[in-house]
Amino acid sequence: MAKNLFITAAEPKSGKSAVVLGVMQALLRNVRKVAYFRPIITPETPEAMDHNINLILTHFGIDIPYTDTYAYTLVEARTLINSGHHELMLDNILKKYKKLESEFDFVLCEGSDYMGQNTAFEFDLNADIASNLGSPVLLIARGSHKTATDIVSTTQVTLDLLDEKGLNVIACIVNRATVTEREESQIASSLQGRANSPLPLVTYVMPEVPALGKPTVADVKTWLDAKVLFGEERMDILVEDYLIAAMQVGNFMNYIQRGSLVFTPGDRSDIILAALASRFSSQYGDIAGIILTGGIDMPSSMVRLLDGYPSVPVPIMSVSEHTFKTIQTIAYLYGKIEPEDDRKINIALGHFEACVDTRELTERIGSIRSTKITPKMFEFNLLERAAQDKMRIVLPEASDERVLRATD
Repeated sequence: MAKNLFITAAEPKSGKSAVVLGVMQALLRNVRKVAYFRPIITPETPEAMDHNINLILTHFGIDIPYTDTYAYTLVEARTLINSGHHELMLDNILKKYKKLESEFDFVLCEGSDYMGQNTAFEFDLNADIASNLGSPVLLIARGSHKTATDIVSTTQVTLDLLDEKGLNVIACIVNRATVTEREESQIASSLQGRANSPLPLVTYVMPEVPALGKPTVADVKTWLDAKVLFGEERMDILVEDYLIAAMQVGNFMNYIQRGSLVFTPGDRSDIILAALASRFSSQYGDIAGIILTGGIDMPSSMVRLLDGYPSVPVPIMSVSEHTFKTIQTIAYLYGKIEPEDDRKINIALGHFEACVDTRELTERIGSIRSTKITPKMFEFNLLERAAQDKMRIVLPEASDERVLRATD
């Protein structure tokens, strides 16, 4: 049986964390001790813990020191490669992996997030690492905003590239797909025999689940470091869209949709009242909340009015930045599955179980017999064996340059 699996995507926002959750749960049904390893991480800040590592370790209660679960940040890896230390980087990744391999029965590896500026660099880096770990690959293809034809063609290009690198792709998951059930079957059959694998490639299609890709009001609060003024008990509302309220009330009301998060300066009492009133009308979709921008306090009369509500129907929050800067900030962010969000985690796990034949997937992982030895793996294993059987080697002709070089 293979002792590892490398999960990788080929582009950002593929919903990889939801798939990793599902695969980890499936593995833990059959394997006693499963480790989790991310060779390359992309933390949001240098001090922050990697999101996916935190999610997996926390939810599954895996007892591994955080520093053992990754090798480099993407910036560190790029710096090493650009300075000619590619081999050193691979050596250290392999050492970190081997430490986990010696302590656990199986190591689930996850590739980078493609949140950098060069996706081609990340793709090659992930493929290189998977190859040197001797790991079979599970490919995740993003299906959002693509036709069935687009999904097949782009996924096929990725599979061909992985095939050229000699990687064994055991399965493909098309995630966040927005195609019909008939097209799902066509996608699976089109990709079945298109990979360098001893078995036919199986493809699973997971439709888009808005509850996983969209942020909650609580997510937005964290991203913007917003202050909650009212409605703190309703922070789990899902945000479907962002609505900037810069026009008069009569026109603003025409743009209200279900799940809209309304952005307006703090002194626009008319917009605040209209947005709240829309929640009590069956003619308008329920908004998700209101963000007051510019660091402007609501008029005291508005605060008094809201204080008198038995329960404010939506969260109202304030931020110090003006409206345009706030929207610029939030445009680059997207919903994630947080470790404490049991609702999203359960949705992700249930969706994975419904779309993926977990028994078939784990059987395929179990059927892999990895015989490929890369030069890096051979060197590492040779050094390990040498370190375990220490010997004294006497080299005569100590002045010979070849002997000196060999000794060095």
